[in-house]
Amino acid sequence: MAALKEAQQQVKVAQSNLDQVKAGAKTGEIDAQKSTIARLEAQLRGDVATGQATVARFKAQLSGAVATQQETIARLEAQLRGDVATQQETIARLEAQLRNAQTEYQRYQQLYQNGAISASILDSKRLAVDTAQDQVNEAKANLKRTREILQKQIDEAQANLKQTRETLQQQINEAQATLNKTTATIPQQINEAKANLNRIAEVRPTDVQAAQATVDKALASVEKAKADLETAYVRSPKDGRILKLHARPGEAISNQGEGIFKLGQTDQMYAVAEVYETDIGKVRLGQRATVTSDALTGKLQGTVDQIGWEVGKKDVLSTDPAAATDVRVVEVKIRLDPTSSQQVAALTNLQVTVEIQP
Repeated sequence: MAALKEAQQQVKVAQSNLDQVKAGAKTGEIDAQKSTIARLEAQLRGDVATGQATVARFKAQLSGAVATQQETIARLEAQLRGDVATQQETIARLEAQLRNAQTEYQRYQQLYQNGAISASILDSKRLAVDTAQDQVNEAKANLKRTREILQKQIDEAQANLKQTRETLQQQINEAQATLNKTTATIPQQINEAKANLNRIAEVRPTDVQAAQATVDKALASVEKAKADLETAYVRSPKDGRILKLHARPGEAISNQGEGIFKLGQTDQMYAVAEVYETDIGKVRLGQRATVTSDALTGKLQGTVDQIGWEVGKKDVLSTDPAAATDVRVVEVKIRLDPTSSQQVAALTNLQVTVEIQP
């Protein structure tokens, strides 16, 4: 892919050179001058756009920051007014309660002096006065603390607003000065470069032919890169699931015949049964079969789909030491039902026991 992109880029470069030659470039001087003009024009457009965007961004930032901080100041001032009013109401209510408690205490004090009430009752009324006084003092302290905290926040917000205005305005002035300088100097440079481009030479056929040959060579390189890229892809001959990777991108393929990966069609699973040659005559296509294994919790169902044509040596070895190992068998393929296939789709090469029903 990288080689193809490089070849395509070479075509663009070669075509650009051809266009320059056809335009009458005799030497690299005119090409360099055109490039200089194009670069200066692009620089002018870019610098002007960048400068205008910078100025607009700073102005928008200034407007947004000022509005945000003004909203913050207004919110803090409103909060200060609201909190002060609320706490003043609380103080007024508590002072009224204090006055009531003092009045009641004086009345009970007279009753105590007259012997009408006990000292404990008088003490409770004195405690009520003290409690009310503490509440009033605490409310006044809260009011003072609220005023100090919110006023400090307001002062800080106003200082931040002033600093933000000064900083962003300075940035706007600097960006505007840079933009003005750009619009004054670069057009002059463009005019000077265009003045140097007045020497136009004739188009020489040999230069055109050489440039065309470079384009043709670059196009041929693109076609070769496309062909090489096409041969680099590895495609499976059929759909299936990759069971095992033998080589990853950048690794060499093993010389043991393993290939790149092992592919299996696990959407339809088969069980291969080894039937003794003496019993193969009892097996017919279409017979139902039950497949079991210690690795499975249930039984799998299937149908005899293929009966081998060759008698061979037994491949599956039993754990029974007395079992015969040289018996001759015929391979019979059992096509599992769809539900059973799904259950063992991830158990390729699982050793199972097959019971073919008569």
